[in-house]
Amino acid sequence: MNYVKNTAENQTAVQNQESQNKEINNNVQELYDLLGAETVLLPIKLREKAPNIKEWTKLEFGETQNIYYQKRLLTGNIGVALGEASNNLCSIDCDTDEVLEGFLSLNPDAANTLISKGKRGENVWFRFAADSYPPRTLRVPDVGEFRSNGGQTVIRGQHPYGMAYKLIQRHKVININFKCLKWPKAFLDNDNFLKNIQQYSPLYTSAGSQAESKTIPQSISLSISHKKQEKLQKLAAIAVNETKISSFMKDKPELLKKHYQRYIADNFVAVEGSRNAAIVHLAPILASAVHEEVALKLLMAFYVINKDLFNDSAEIHEQESIRALENCEKRFFEGLTDYNKQFYVTLNEFEKSTFRILFDLARASDGKPFPLSANELAERLGLPSCNQGGRILKKFEKLEVIKINKKGAQHTKANGRGLASTYQWDLDHPNIKSEEAA
Repeated sequence: MNYVKNTAENQTAVQNQESQNKEINNNVQELYDLLGAETVLLPIKLREKAPNIKEWTKLEFGETQNIYYQKRLLTGNIGVALGEASNNLCSIDCDTDEVLEGFLSLNPDAANTLISKGKRGENVWFRFAADSYPPRTLRVPDVGEFRSNGGQTVIRGQHPYGMAYKLIQRHKVININFKCLKWPKAFLDNDNFLKNIQQYSPLYTSAGSQAESKTIPQSISLSISHKKQEKLQKLAAIAVNETKISSFMKDKPELLKKHYQRYIADNFVAVEGSRNAAIVHLAPILASAVHEEVALKLLMAFYVINKDLFNDSAEIHEQESIRALENCEKRFFEGLTDYNKQFYVTLNEFEKSTFRILFDLARASDGKPFPLSANELAERLGLPSCNQGGRILKKFEKLEVIKINKKGAQHTKANGRGLASTYQWDLDHPNIKSEEAA
């Protein structure tokens, strides 16, 4: 009887262990899904913070994929090798909630990436382009650190003080330009930290200061009011981060088709031998309606659809389209008032496109309220999320480039189709000057 009882207990124990191992294995797979397939995970003893592998900084991803190594990941804590070892994956450790809140407020894109937590503070995870970020960990006492080559961060298991490591924001790690990160003053007050990020970030020239690496042309008159000067400084200080544009042809074919119908098919008919004339006609329309990369894709789609009518190659068409779009932006800038110019030169590429879109909508409505939803702006910019369009609109509101006239309503089953918010231009009036320059 005891034999039967012991056998049943052993089977139950085996089943429990198998279930536990399956759960742990799923957790490891989740880390690969969130951090990226080429991430080097490190086995660490439970309730410890240092890897228990000799020369772990020299590990390569392929060496971590054998069965023996993967089993070691199931026995305790798990760390992540940072920098080049894991395809340029880095983490920013914020020692306190206050530091984290400051970092998140300056970097809205952090809302879309992985965030993990240990005993105190949190780690915000990003992936950068190779050689575009500081090559070693930079520590600021009692504030936090930027962790890079040769560093590691514990992401799963149990902290030495007993609490569990948690994923408090389960998003896949995003790619971002290091130079676009904004740092709280607490980091910048540390001379060593500032010195080591300056060559990788043109935003910072001295402790506590941040400005775009663009200057206002000397030919522009600076005889503007003190209030307007303050708005210019404010704009430079909280510029929206650059976001990588989606692959329009591949990822958004229906959206490309929608834009093509709206801006080209409904306004222009291709005629044999009129390829260059089509570019001259369409480029100004597209430059004021969508991001320049979206505009180029639409001009190339025009060529592909009508190539039987044209003699020139796709390469020539692309080169001429690029030049035409560049000339459109140049003429747009030359036609702005001095004050609007000073706003424009401080913007990144997505903000400049937004400025042109808003300016064109305001001019078409003669300065009266015009509708624009966050989703439509994101589509025009080629961004994957309407939230990104909404954040840019909020920034432009905060900077008093536009002001909201009537708040829209979201689509619901009860209310039916949603309504876009309406805005009014809030800088110098979008006058006819830019049309005369064109």
